Amino acid sequence: RLPQPRARRRARRRARLGMKHDSFNHEDGSDTDFDLKDKHSVTDLHCCVLFAVALVAFGALYRKVVQSGDIGKLYHGIDYRGRVCGVDAGVQDSPFLYWCAVQGSGGKMKFETGKPICVENCPDGSILSPVYDVQPECALVSGSLAQMVPYKTIVLLDRYCIPDVNNERGATQKVTAQLQDVQTNMQEALSSLPSAWPVLLGAFVFSVVLGYVYLVMLRHCAEYLIWSSIVGSIAGCVLLGVFLWTNADTIVQSVANSSPVVAAELADVKGNEAQAAKIGAVLCWAVAGGLACLAQCLHHSIHVASACVEVACEAIFDMPSLLLAPLSKVLVKGLTFLALVYGFLLLWSSSDMTTGQDGVMRHFSPEQEQQAYMAFYVIMALWILAFINAVYQFMVAYAVVEYYYTPYDTYGKKETECCAMLEGLRMAICCHAGSLAFGSLLIALLTVLQMVLEWAERKNRETGHNHIVSIVLCCLSCLVNCCKDMLSRVNRAAYIEMAISSSNFCESAQRALGILASIAMSLGILTGATVIFTIFGIILIALGGSWFAYAMASSNAFADEASKYHVDSPVLVTWIAAVIGALVAGSFMNIFDVASDTMLYCYQTDRQSGKGGHTAPHGLRELMGG
Repeated sequence: RLPQPRARRRARRRARLGMKHDSFNHEDGSDTDFDLKDKHSVTDLHCCVLFAVALVAFGALYRKVVQSGDIGKLYHGIDYRGRVCGVDAGVQDSPFLYWCAVQGSGGKMKFETGKPICVENCPDGSILSPVYDVQPECALVSGSLAQMVPYKTIVLLDRYCIPDVNNERGATQKVTAQLQDVQTNMQEALSSLPSAWPVLLGAFVFSVVLGYVYLVMLRHCAEYLIWSSIVGSIAGCVLLGVFLWTNADTIVQSVANSSPVVAAELADVKGNEAQAAKIGAVLCWAVAGGLACLAQCLHHSIHVASACVEVACEAIFDMPSLLLAPLSKVLVKGLTFLALVYGFLLLWSSSDMTTGQDGVMRHFSPEQEQQAYMAFYVIMALWILAFINAVYQFMVAYAVVEYYYTPYDTYGKKETECCAMLEGLRMAICCHAGSLAFGSLLIALLTVLQMVLEWAERKNRETGHNHIVSIVLCCLSCLVNCCKDMLSRVNRAAYIEMAISSSNFCESAQRALGILASIAMSLGILTGATVIFTIFGIILIALGGSWFAYAMASSNAFADEASKYHVDSPVLVTWIAAVIGALVAGSFMNIFDVASDTMLYCYQTDRQSGKGGHTAPHGLRELMGG
């Protein structure tokens, strides 16, 4: 059927249903027309004004740091005079760091590792590099120009001129001594990342496809997935226990021989390796038995939660705009996060900098005013990210609420708006920006408190590790974490209530607490099921994205050293692709989590109001016995 105007559809519903189910009640007993847009109004205007003022101040600060900061100060090389190559006056056109060399005893080169210079280009060693003609600093550092020795270099991270390891292995080790071996290897691997962008982009697209495939699987076989994961976990624990028991005499020693770090950790069990392995096997079997008992006890609960997730996924697929929500969240939040990190790095680079003599080490000392700017920047960055999450949750809740309260037509279908998510975005920004800003500010402040406690714990360890202080900080951290988790749950329910009743944040939170208390058992079971689905989905999508990246980086042009797309470290690219896949998966998992919570919340609201959930999806009514 072709889409019909909203008024005509509403008239048909009223004529067909006699207005019996075209409204829904709340705890206050008020009747409300089905069209959600007609009942929403501005809430928490004072919070909206506060958030707007804070954004204006943050925008002014961001503009200031963009004009005054230079991110190159954080990673470009530093010459022997303390000037940042390619950034400071006098060396703006010389972005590379180079170590001068002279002829030493026995014909070996001697490097002035403590006095590097900035150069325009890294010398290739084929002829006497022109750098000595335009950079007299080498003469000041090493002596006469006649004593200087040209050598072939390679460019590391597009800013360091390092001796070619194939020609000057000893020189390379000496020059890079101040760069720790692990750090040097990481930098060499990172230097090839720009050429790996097609691999990472392909991994991102593949992860998005896997996300949609996973939603389809949840829609049709959620219970099968959860039981497969439970059976797989039990089988894995049993098989691991069997492996440990049958190889008890050699397994510990084999693991210890694989890594000196692991060997040091296993020093306490030396002489009792077989017993330790058998104890590990017994623990694995105990875990398998516990999982089997838990699955048996929660058999009905798992069925209920799986069915609720399937109903939520059905709603998602019935509303096309919801299918684009995960991808939109990944792009918006990802770009915002990158912009905020870039701005903070610019702000940090505007601090006073002191340098070492190796051309690499540097230390920034922000003044009190800059520290205040940084504190404000961090709070605002966390507030903005939390606000994006709040808007996203409200948009999904709004779309699902509209789906839930849309009556079925004579064909057994729900005629919902095609752009419910965009309508939810408009309501979030135009009507409830203040309420969403209030809820997200609470989350941001608790996150800041978490960071302060973590900083205090690090300082305590650095200054003697007082055990009493450590215990107090640990207790406070646990308390703050619990409060943040609880507030996140209440905020989500408040946003759902806000989408239904258009109440302000405090009223919505108060009502939400009452609803949550009445469905605590069902909600707990549903949360447990969604956690399992979330973990399983994140692992599946992350592994799929990393497999795609490794297969792509290890073949064709990416494995050819002569290609401009050559990837030096496929393993590093694989790990980055796994992180990208996990982030994409998190967005996909979050949408069915919010949708299922909204379905359950709406149904309980109907039951408390005496409506009975007449517009609830059939699967949900059958599930809840309605």
